Amino acid sequence: LNATMIAAALSEIGDSFGVGIRDVSWIVVGYLIAMAVVQPIGGKLGDLLGRRGLFLGALVGFTLASIGAALAPNLTTLLVMRVGQAITAAMAIPNGAALIREWVPENRRTAAYGIVGASAGLAVGVGPPIGGTIIALGGWRAMFWLNIPITAIALLLAWRSFPRISLGSGAVGGFDLRGAA
Repeated sequence: LNATMIAAALSEIGDSFGVGIRDVSWIVVGYLIAMAVVQPIGGKLGDLLGRRGLFLGALVGFTLASIGAALAPNLTTLLVMRVGQAITAAMAIPNGAALIREWVPENRRTAAYGIVGASAGLAVGVGPPIGGTIIALGGWRAMFWLNIPITAIALLLAWRSFPRISLGSGAVGGFDLRGAA
């Protein structure tokens, strides 16, 4: 949701910091690059370190990065916080999917993945109008404050739903630092 809401805020963010669209577009580009780079790393770290803890930590990290983005005094800080959001989201996404695979019974797994996919698709569709409405009501910073209750609910549900034992899968091979780089 946050990834698509931001499109509605770019002009206002640029005006707020006195920068043009070329500079403010890095809010989107930086997020996308970090997501693409970190997702496979996040999945491997979940394999090695445990998915539940990494998923929960990623939600906490996303919340903290959202607070930092909402309070950003300049574009550079906002860009750093957006990349922080992307890194933590990229840790959560593959590990959330793996947790579903591990803990949802096989006969219900397709429905669980369907709900996740439908939620993501819905977020893509409703993000820009929700973002536009939030920006109109509370400015671009309100968009980042909205993440706090959403991630708090997700954290509570994940804490209660995912089994306490979610160790690494014992994947063969260690972390491929060279490959990740």
